[in-house]
Amino acid sequence: MSYLNDKSKGISSVFGGFLVHLILGTFYTLGNVNTYLTSYIRVHVDPTVTYASSIYINAAFLLGQGTLMMVGGILESKIGPRFTCLIGSFIFSLSIGLTYYTINWGFIWVVFTYGFLSSLGVGMAYVAPLAAGMKWFPKRKGLVNGFIVGGYGLGALVFNYVQTSYLNPLNLSPNPDGYFYAKSILSRVPNLFILLLVIYIIIQIIGCCLLFTPPRQPNEIIFEEGRFLLISSPDEETTFETPLTYNNGYGLNPNSNGSGYSSCEDHNGNIIIGHPSQQTDLTYKQAIRTKEFLLMWLMFALCTQAVQFVNTMYKAFGSQFISDDYFLVFVGSIASIFNAGGRLVWGIFYDKTSFRTCITTMCILLSLLLFTVQISCYYQSKLLYFIWIISIFFTFSGIFVIFPTATAQVFGRLHAGTIYGFLFTAPASMSLCGAFLIQFILKNFGWFGSFATISIFSLMALVLALYFPRDVTHLRNRANFT
Repeated sequence: MSYLNDKSKGISSVFGGFLVHLILGTFYTLGNVNTYLTSYIRVHVDPTVTYASSIYINAAFLLGQGTLMMVGGILESKIGPRFTCLIGSFIFSLSIGLTYYTINWGFIWVVFTYGFLSSLGVGMAYVAPLAAGMKWFPKRKGLVNGFIVGGYGLGALVFNYVQTSYLNPLNLSPNPDGYFYAKSILSRVPNLFILLLVIYIIIQIIGCCLLFTPPRQPNEIIFEEGRFLLISSPDEETTFETPLTYNNGYGLNPNSNGSGYSSCEDHNGNIIIGHPSQQTDLTYKQAIRTKEFLLMWLMFALCTQAVQFVNTMYKAFGSQFISDDYFLVFVGSIASIFNAGGRLVWGIFYDKTSFRTCITTMCILLSLLLFTVQISCYYQSKLLYFIWIISIFFTFSGIFVIFPTATAQVFGRLHAGTIYGFLFTAPASMSLCGAFLIQFILKNFGWFGSFATISIFSLMALVLALYFPRDVTHLRNRANFT
């Protein structure tokens, strides 16, 4: 097989992953459809349901996604990215279609189908395109991840307008209490989910057909020293930002070639012990025992609380002082562009800097934006609301580039999908607790209290980031065994 053919398959796989993620990312339309969905349930099913209740849909989504993310990573290595994505895509789309029925059964059933069940499909299909893309283009992990998950961010750009054009073609505004009561709108809500089912299935099948299983990388070499595993392969340079200490604790002399190890020097003159026959990448069992994994897990859990809250509530928040449904849809759609474009920017930024630089930058920006978003409400300004919402989406988009890229860098490409699946249990574990907390705060302390709480979560992630090792910047794959 020629290099050009391999490259073509790699490009096809990245684009196919983009299409798959484009549909998986339509869950970002929850903030838009939430106003219609909650209004329908209040009028026809349960009048006690409020926007504060709807946070549980997003919480259930994160819970289910984290549950099967690791399964998707394992399946990708067993049956390839194409069939893994097909399984996940069908679960996701059929779950959306099932909401046609469950919306009339009660709110808890909508949480199950539109939230939890659909997220199982996302969890199954999410990792496979990322893992495949990084294997096809190992030197461009950040850029590849940014492009693929850019599709996840762009889902709302198209489908916010699909939903609103179908449900509210006359641009009717909600009542002063923030809910819709017009029969012309609410009567269309159940049928929306059948329409989405058909569109989703078609696009996902095309995306899955474009995915190819990447070739295995032969002759990768592991360099072992003390507490770290430094992995390189023939097509990667091993470079070091700071000198390393070689007190390896394994009884191996760095200046000797005993026990089958060979030695070489980095550009700082430090001796590195190598053994070409050893396995190169960490397994998930090895990875989850490391300090780096624990820190990344906690940071991931804290950062994603912003995604959960803003994705669900941005339109409900805006409708408190903006009586223009189409404008709110426009803001959500432009925010999705910044969500997608931000992933590319963060991916490039990561490739040029480091995990710690990226995560600290993102946490600082996110915390400031969340704490000050109430300015738009204070001044009753459409422009300020627009600027703050798109900036928040741009900033938190980095979460889904930084963490999968860091997973491959720190623990190796071979099992990156599975390890990232385990890492994704972080937002899943925090989702229900976070939803309960935010529901309580929103009811008792209003919008400012809710945004301030999420801002504090980002600050906590920033503090944890300061404990992450600096010298991971230019190391290809590193794990800290304790």
